[in-house]
Amino acid sequence: MKTIIILDYTSGEVDIIHNVPEQKDYDVYVSTTLNYDLDNIHYMVVNSYKQIIPNHFNPEDFQQ
Repeated sequence: MKTIIILDYTSGEVDIIHNVPEQKDYDVYVSTTLNYDLDNIHYMVVNSYKQIIPNHFNPEDFQQ
């Protein structure tokens, strides 16, 4: 399982989605299943076992 962390450029909010099944194409999953506009967000995928601490992210965390 994975965790997806999404930075929404329009609102400045960070959404954390836990227990995401392994995907071949996370762009498709984020846009179709989670209904995010890929032009207005940036996201990262991390292993679910990694500790996720909200508000401890910086812009470098979202670099590809």
